[in-house]
Parts: sequence; C-alpha cells; structure tokens
Amino acid sequence: MRFRRGPATVTGGSEPDGSGLPESQELWPPSPRSGARTPSEDCRHALCRAPVRPARHPGCSVSPDAVSPDAVSPHGWSPRLVGLGMGPGDPELVTVKAVRLLAEAEVVVVPVLDSGETGRAEATVLHHAESAKVERVVFALNERQDRARREAAWDAAGARVAELLRTHRLVAFATIGDPNVYSTFTYLAQTLTALVPGLVVESVPGITAMQDLAARSGTVLAEGTEPLTLVPVTAGAGVLREALSGPGTVVAYKFGRHAAEVARALTETGRADSAVWGASLGLPDEQIRPAGDPLDGPLPYLSTLIAPAVRTTRGGKL
Repeated sequence: MRFRRGPATVTGGSEPDGSGLPESQELWPPSPRSGARTPSEDCRHALCRAPVRPARHPGCSVSPDAVSPDAVSPHGWSPRLVGLGMGPGDPELVTVKAVRLLAEAEVVVVPVLDSGETGRAEATVLHHAESAKVERVVFALNERQDRARREAAWDAAGARVAELLRTHRLVAFATIGDPNVYSTFTYLAQTLTALVPGLVVESVPGITAMQDLAARSGTVLAEGTEPLTLVPVTAGAGVLREALSGPGTVVAYKFGRHAAEVARALTETGRADSAVWGASLGLPDEQIRPAGDPLDGPLPYLSTLIAPAVRTTRGGKL
C-alpha cells in the first residue's frame, strides 16, 4: 500500500511547457501532465482492489448472471462506485473532496421517490454539478411497511446502476448526510457487489444532521467521557426512552411522525428542558426550536433532536 505525502508541487518558475506557474504553486487536483495521483488512487485498501466474486446478496432477487463479467468491464478497467455525503441540505456543507468527485464522475446517481419531486440530495448536487450528468433513480425511500415492494425497488435500482457501471469508469451516488449513516447507499452497494464483478466501492464522508443542528443551535454534542447515542425513532419510542435514561447525549433521527411519543419520553426522563430539535437545516423552511416547545406534530420526517448530557461544572466529566 502506497501513501503519497501531499499535493504535487512545482518548484521552478515555470513548467517545461512554459505555462509560467509561479514558484511552489500547488497543483490540486493534480493536472494530467503532472502524473500525480490522488490519495484515494494511491492508497486504496487491498480488499477494494481485489476482484469480487459475483454472489447473490441475501434478499436480492436479481441474478448475478444478469450482468456478465464481459459486459461490465469491456475496456479492461474496474468500475468504481463512490458514495458521496451531501450533508443535511445546505449546499455549502459539502466537502472539497465530494465536490471534486462530483466533477470527475461521469454519472451522478441521485435517489428519488416515485412521485418525481426533487430530493434533498439532488438539490445539493445541482449546486455543484451539471444537470446533464445527473441520473435520477427511483428508490422506495418512504416504504417501511411493504417489504416486497421495497426489495423490488432496490433490485430495480441496482440493475439500473449496474448498467451505468458497464460503460462508465466512475459513477457517484449522492446521499444526504453521510453515506455510512442510515443511508440508501449501503443497500445499493450490497446489491451491486453481487452484480458487478471487480467493482470498487468507496465512500466520502458527509456532515450529518446532528452536527449541523449542534452548530446552529449552540449545543455541545459530547464532552470528556460522555457517551453519544444515535437512535432512529423508527425503531420505537422504547429504544429512545432507554437511551434518554442513560448519562450521555442522545440524538434522535426520523422522529417527525412520532413527535408525541418523543415528547413523552423527554418529559419522563427529565430531558425536555435542555433538548433541541430541528428540521430542513440550512434551507428556506428551516426550523430550530427548544424541545420544551410543544411537539404536537406531525413534524417533518427528517427531524433531528439533541438531548445533551447533564453538565454542572466546566470539564467535570474529563
């Protein structure tokens, strides 16, 4: 495994071709003539480079035979699928690396509902990339009851992205928040690993809603030895109540439809006065309120709540 020390640097007054770059001008991203490679290219884990033997993932109804090895990589290169975290909605909260890969990707896949409206990830992508390279793929993003319908939607989406990987070297998948935190990207990657031989899967972290809400509300997520617990309220109010009974900060995701249950859990555990919730962060319809305000929903599905740990002294939990 090779590590590159840093960006390529031109140390002379000009390059051999007479471009006249000033002394010590850093080239990043590296130009094709510099011959430099990005850290992701030079420092890829051996497991990512290893060919993936096609195998049907549990629950996947699409046969690996649907995409033949010859069809996937006719040009002799391994296709790359990169999950890009687009943050919670504010287009300025996207990393430099994610913006670079949006530009480099030949196709940027965005998940959409079958109703067709522009999703939050797609809206953020369109601030940084040309609309011509955006591929809208339908996912059952709001399907929680009909498992068969949800699985069928994942399979159809996987088959479509597999077709894109057959003719494109780099396909990006844009997701809100972080691609490894409650993201559709993980289901897609599992499906495609079974369908696409030699697929290289990578991800670029994104800013999460809890980080954005903490910054906008002035709420400290964790200090010293405090634990930090993240709970999707779709798992049930009992899971949230158990976490709130502990000593650390608790973050609740996806609680909009369960606002009344969340309010009761906060009151029963004595956390209501210090908690804060928010939705549509960084967008025109942003909401940020103390949880002590009535949570008489339904609130937006992608609502986030932070119930900070009880702190009585400065540095008391170091």
